[in-house]
Amino acid sequence: MQDVIFNGTDTKEPINFAEVSLVFSNEKRALPIDYDEVTITRRVFRSGETEYLLNKTPVRLKDISELLMGTGIGAESYSIIEQGKMDLVLSSRPEDRRFVFEEASGITKYKAKKKEALRKLEQTEQNLLRINDIIQEVKRQISSIERQARKAERYKEDFDKLKDLEVKSVFFEYKNLKTLDKTHAVESIDLKARECEMSSELGCVSSKISQYRQAIDEVNHSISEFKNKYTTMSNSFDMNAHKIDIDNERTKELLESQEGVKKETESIQAKISEAEELIRKLNQDLGKALSFKKERQELVEDKNTLLTGLSKDIEDAEGAIKVSKVQSIEYLSEETKIKNELIKLGADLQNRSARERRLIVEKETVQKELESINTVLTGLEKECLEAERKIGGIKSDLEAKRRAKNNMASEAQKLQLDIGQEENRRAAIRSKIELLEDVVKKHEGFYQGVKNILFKMDEPGSSFKGIIGVAADMIKVEKGYEEAVNTFLGNNAQLLVTEKDSDISQAIEYLKNNKLGKATFVSLETLRRLKANSNKGDGRNYLNTSAPLKNFVKIDSKYQDFLDHFFANAYIAQSLENVLQNIPSSNVVFITPSGLMYNNGTVSGGSSSEGAQTLLIGRKNKLEGLRSELSGLDDRIENLKRLTQEKNELVSTLDNDINSIEDIFRDEEMNISGIRMKLDGHAEGAKKLKDELSLAALELEEVKQMIDELSKKGDGLNAEFNKIEKSKTAAEQSIHEVQLILTDKRGRREKLGLEIATLAAENQSLYREEENLRNNVEKESAALEELRESLFTKESALGEYANRMEALEEEIAQLRAQNEAISVELNILNEESATIEKRRSDMVDCLSIEELQLKDKEKGIELLRNQIRDLDVKLTETSYKKANLKERILQSYKADLEETHMELEDNIDWDAIKTQVAELKEKLDRMGPVNLVAIDEHKELEERHAFLAHQQEDLVNAKDSLMKAIQKINKTTKELFIDTFQKIQVEFKNFFRLLFGGGQAELVLVDEQDVLECGVEIIVRPPGKKLQNLMLLSGGEKALTATALLFAIFKVKPSPFCVLDEIDAPLDESNIMRFSQVLKDFLKISQFIIITHNKRTIELADVMYGITMQERGVSKIVSVKFMDIKAKEQDKTEASSGHSFVRSPIALEEI
Repeated sequence: MQDVIFNGTDTKEPINFAEVSLVFSNEKRALPIDYDEVTITRRVFRSGETEYLLNKTPVRLKDISELLMGTGIGAESYSIIEQGKMDLVLSSRPEDRRFVFEEASGITKYKAKKKEALRKLEQTEQNLLRINDIIQEVKRQISSIERQARKAERYKEDFDKLKDLEVKSVFFEYKNLKTLDKTHAVESIDLKARECEMSSELGCVSSKISQYRQAIDEVNHSISEFKNKYTTMSNSFDMNAHKIDIDNERTKELLESQEGVKKETESIQAKISEAEELIRKLNQDLGKALSFKKERQELVEDKNTLLTGLSKDIEDAEGAIKVSKVQSIEYLSEETKIKNELIKLGADLQNRSARERRLIVEKETVQKELESINTVLTGLEKECLEAERKIGGIKSDLEAKRRAKNNMASEAQKLQLDIGQEENRRAAIRSKIELLEDVVKKHEGFYQGVKNILFKMDEPGSSFKGIIGVAADMIKVEKGYEEAVNTFLGNNAQLLVTEKDSDISQAIEYLKNNKLGKATFVSLETLRRLKANSNKGDGRNYLNTSAPLKNFVKIDSKYQDFLDHFFANAYIAQSLENVLQNIPSSNVVFITPSGLMYNNGTVSGGSSSEGAQTLLIGRKNKLEGLRSELSGLDDRIENLKRLTQEKNELVSTLDNDINSIEDIFRDEEMNISGIRMKLDGHAEGAKKLKDELSLAALELEEVKQMIDELSKKGDGLNAEFNKIEKSKTAAEQSIHEVQLILTDKRGRREKLGLEIATLAAENQSLYREEENLRNNVEKESAALEELRESLFTKESALGEYANRMEALEEEIAQLRAQNEAISVELNILNEESATIEKRRSDMVDCLSIEELQLKDKEKGIELLRNQIRDLDVKLTETSYKKANLKERILQSYKADLEETHMELEDNIDWDAIKTQVAELKEKLDRMGPVNLVAIDEHKELEERHAFLAHQQEDLVNAKDSLMKAIQKINKTTKELFIDTFQKIQVEFKNFFRLLFGGGQAELVLVDEQDVLECGVEIIVRPPGKKLQNLMLLSGGEKALTATALLFAIFKVKPSPFCVLDEIDAPLDESNIMRFSQVLKDFLKISQFIIITHNKRTIELADVMYGITMQERGVSKIVSVKFMDIKAKEQDKTEASSGHSFVRSPIALEEI
């Protein structure tokens, strides 16, 4: 986009941004914004940034897109159409083509909202999955942290106890260390005072030793000075002797050099004489060369003068030839132009004659075709009526099949619901069975002792062989009497029945030894003895109205004694009122089926606190009943599934039948559509053939007139051609004569140039010879001057050698005198040095005595210092222990021992306290890592779980809202699209016939079941052609088809403006007329901006614009307003908005 920014010119500076604005009149509120005028602006900066403004207010691109949705305005909408885009609408896939229809129906904003809703729905589902995972994780964390919290509380309790004991113990130890620290401090102060006294004495001795050492240092310094002076004078003596030897050698070298220089001087004088003679001879040769060079230069100048004259003559001749050639070329150009016109005229005349013959043949052919089409039209009308009757029958069959399919589908759906309900029942029964099986397996409802005996009996190889079982499991009760038996037996339902009395003793011993609870036992052996000794119970007066309870209870015949004993005096009464009105004897018990029991004057009843699955009586019967019911449900579900499958297969069969009939129906519809299109096409063809007959007659007359005009024009061109041919021949003869003269002069000029070149080469040789002579003279003169300078240098060197020899002899004499004086001074220095050495020896002896005294005193001080250091170590050790104790308590319990005040009793057992501290620490260590913040974390997790649960509920509600919104959008967009599509389909047919002068066109939805996503297929048949693929249409036919579609969309949903970029380029003259006629009607309802090269289209314009460049690099708009006042006034009355056209720059220049 940076290419649209002005880059500047030679005179104008570049700018940093480009801006464009569109201004809309919004008085009718076509745009959903409360402004009468809306301005949309875009700015593009060089940095790549882009700004969008709405009425000069910055907005987002999304805001502008939403504002324009559904208005038909947009970069990809039908309001901006270029030639390539028109072809793209036809050649694109049906799914891509529907975008234009969506824009026209105004559902793009709904689809955008749907897309946004689907995106939010996807995010909501993802958030739901995520929050479900988080909730599960939080639950897991709560379970884990709850155990940690309980552990942390136990740890905290033991830790507080440990803190009290350990702080008290450490405080006692810390107090003892502080007392010991004070004792060591007093001892240290005394030792330091003694150290100070001895240090003072040691200082006095050290002072004397320092004085002796200072005196010795002064003597040593004097001795050092004598030695340095002696060494310096000895060095001077040796140096002077060495210089004397060097000067003697230099004198000898100077004598030898003086002899060599004298010999070189004589040789140089001889060379100077030879050089002077050579220079004289070279000057003579140079004079001769200069005189010969002057003669040759004069000869070259004469030759050059003659050459200049020849060159001027040649130039004049060449100019004359050039003028003649230009004239000849002009004659040839005119001749060629006339030849081309004659050839073009002949071809045109030939074409016109051929056109005349073709028109005659075409006229006869059209007449025959017209007669043939009229015959075909009659047959097509009959065929169309037959096809319509056939389609009616197929449609009736299709509706019947669809009704049968819907009925079958409803029945299958109902069966599916029944299956779901039965499966739910089956799942519930299975759950109950599992629960009862678990209760039976775990012996739920029995006392703990009974359960332990039963568990022991379940073990393989159990020792309780004589125990038969529990009473509740041994009996079977008829359905409806479980509550009565359960009430009657009460705790006796948990009786453990044995074969013998000894089995009871064994079981009781087992429970007692293992502390497994209590249980009640009864043996069949005892019951048999009781039966033999007992009388029959009372109740005989009630046998007519009541039945014995044992009649409703079944038991194995081996255990009939148990039933006879415990159910002897129990009867079933239908109601408690009958029993109370006829009071039975005291040893008779009456029970109602609902569980009310009369026993010895007392009545018990109510509801059990236990669940149905924990009732001991009848739960095995109930388990068997549930299993039987489950088996029946399985069979019923299988039958229902089989019926559902049969219904679904019938639905599938009907679907196949419906699809087959629909295919036949579509084929018949296509067939009748083809017949109708053929009918319309032939009718249109007949009309077109009549128009062609009249057109052919007019064209035949025009061709004859044109042939006569072309023949006359050819005669005039032939006469002009002969005249030009004569003038061209005369010009060519003149050119030939001048060229002969020019050739002779060019030969003479070449010969003269060769002579001048030879002379120039000889002169160059003379120049080089002169230069060599001059160089030799200069070289020999320079060499002579160098010899003279060398001679002068040698003579000067001889005088310098003599002066240097005299100076060396004087220096040798001075050095010998200095050495004699130095020898005397050295003898004096040796005597003084011996005296000073004797003084130094005496001082060293005194220093040794003082140093022995110093060492004795230092040993005494060192002993004191060792004692002080020992005390300091002890003080440091106690301080370290105190700091260690203080730090340990501070780190462990956040307590400062210095600030702790504690009253300690005298009779405390500190060893016992330390033992308790060790035990508590060991206990805490055994607990392992403890999360001390687990309690707070547990509370936070509970709060977070509640918050997440609330968020989960909000997300579920949001998902439901989004689903409802999407359903509403789908319904709205489907209604809008179908309504708009049907209107566009009608208009497309009309405009297609109007632009093509006939033909047939259809818009078809690819999948009518999926209106919101299916593609749009375009079926067209231009006049005189068969139904064919869009890609087989010519460029003009494609353009007209696309234009018809555009006008149809515009008719249904006009846009505020429309930009058409050269869409009329592929159209011929007749189609342009139709296009212009249709366009005139739309100028009344919308504003059109057209880019075109066609004059017919330009004639429709109110204003024509072009772009020019008056100043280099700067574009400028040029406008042309047409002055047809009547047309303008009429346009103003018919439309409220102006109609503007944009003209391309090329077309403007052509005009």
